[in-house]
Amino acid sequence: MFHSGVNPLYKNRFRRYSYLFRLLPPRPNFDFDNVFVIGMNKTGTTSVNLFLKSLGLRHLTINEHVKQQWSLQRHSYLMWLTKRFNSFDDVPWNRPDVIERLMQIDQDSRFILTLRDSDEWFSSLQRFRAKRGRPVPSDDEAEHIKNTLLLAHNENCRALAQRYDRKLLEVDVTKDSQVAVKIAAFLGLDTSQLPEFPHANRTN
Repeated sequence: MFHSGVNPLYKNRFRRYSYLFRLLPPRPNFDFDNVFVIGMNKTGTTSVNLFLKSLGLRHLTINEHVKQQWSLQRHSYLMWLTKRFNSFDDVPWNRPDVIERLMQIDQDSRFILTLRDSDEWFSSLQRFRAKRGRPVPSDDEAEHIKNTLLLAHNENCRALAQRYDRKLLEVDVTKDSQVAVKIAAFLGLDTSQLPEFPHANRTN
């Protein structure tokens, strides 16, 4: 599986995570196959993640091991994970190559595109990077970054959903008071007694 130059620490980490994932009991059953939250970071993906968990879905969010598998282009491993969890968000699940692969092969899955005002998103991105000591994009770069990252990503998701005729829900969790009902209805779940929709990372 691995060539001789692969770091032994990586191989051990891979085996450990794969073993733990295999130990998981069967995932809960729903009328849909999977749910993928495919919005860009800082658009409310964590809030949707928490809400899906509260609905009883087994959720997989950003994970360094899984990110590494994606960086090695091990798409078959990512597809294997889709049979062990119900829902997913963040990298690599919101990356264009993975989204297209999922839409190509997974006819019964649902896709949630989280939206956000582009100015608010850019300000949040600046605060997020500053808080973590990373290079902060300047205001002069705002339009370029918004257009090439956020807005281009959203248009690509819409185009892919249309091309492959997949179910896509667009929500803005920062403005829509009915987001919990919309997500539950989109998944075909009972909307009469829903948990409160969480709003995570408000200060980020």
